Amino acid sequence: MNDAVNKMPPFWIGRLLVAALLPGLSACILEHADSRPPAELEELLVRADPLHPDFEARLQAGKGLFECLLSIDLFLRPDIDARHVRAVFDSLSAQTTQAIADTLGKRKRSATAEEAACAFLRTLDVRGFVFGTAPDSRGAADPKLVSGALLHRRGCCASFSLLLMAYLDRIGTPSSIVCLPDHCFVRIPLADRSCDVEATDFESPLRENYVNSPELAGTDRGGHYGRSLDREETLWHYYVDRLWTWSRWRCTDEFALRALGKARGILGSSCQSIDAQEAHRYFQIAEGQEGTEGRRNLARRESYVRYQRLNRDHPAEPDYAAALSKLGTISLLAQEVWLDGIQPGLPGVAAK
Repeated sequence: MNDAVNKMPPFWIGRLLVAALLPGLSACILEHADSRPPAELEELLVRADPLHPDFEARLQAGKGLFECLLSIDLFLRPDIDARHVRAVFDSLSAQTTQAIADTLGKRKRSATAEEAACAFLRTLDVRGFVFGTAPDSRGAADPKLVSGALLHRRGCCASFSLLLMAYLDRIGTPSSIVCLPDHCFVRIPLADRSCDVEATDFESPLRENYVNSPELAGTDRGGHYGRSLDREETLWHYYVDRLWTWSRWRCTDEFALRALGKARGILGSSCQSIDAQEAHRYFQIAEGQEGTEGRRNLARRESYVRYQRLNRDHPAEPDYAAALSKLGTISLLAQEVWLDGIQPGLPGVAAK
């Protein structure tokens, strides 16, 4: 069994890990977390604007993709050493650019977009970066954070894809990201076609029409899954997806719900990650003791409707059915009204 797993591509190992973790995640979603947030978190939330975050201002000011990504990481983890993170990325970029120059030699042409992408991923390999979805035994930072991947040389499809996009952005090569359930990859537009890049495959990352390949057969194409996300969409998707790391801290529910609502508008659609995080946060509000009974009842309806849709679309995931069971029965009238898309009271954020 171990030999078989070791020979599998990183993407499929990641899928196995997700499947193995789902039962544990189910228990976490329904359990009231009583761990206290860091002392400075509430002050950070008061100062921050969930609808106009710092990374958005940087993007509008023309800052590079890497600086926008780092802004997100610093908001989620203010303790990160930003200068060290920048230094590592600068070093990777310089080493990649030098490797491209050495390969081209005296040929009087620039590297193609595909050559640049392959060179960056080879540099990650040379520098000892490895695939991993959880922190290593030394308690390293989250490898799903771009900064965590840089500092500890351990990343996943998302962090490696975003680092590749950031390098291509730095050298003036356009690219986008394509999200699927439990996976993502980079797409590079070319003159007459596009080229897809599997960022966890350092040896042979180039793919043609990857989203329709047998390797990704059967994956969900609903919402924005399967289409190219531009820089703004990519940043918002990364931002709200990483807000999952704050889900155990109740003081972040209202903030995150507003950000999730904005992300849905930017993306033009939703996905399982956004829907599940909203359902979970509304569930916490409904089951908590804060605010009025009316506010908790409205949150309970929001949570119920989202979990019902998630359970319908993903019946194999037990946490959704368990949440519905714990929420109890909502009146038939409420179900009909909310499932028809009429959502009085809570337009993307819990009522005060």
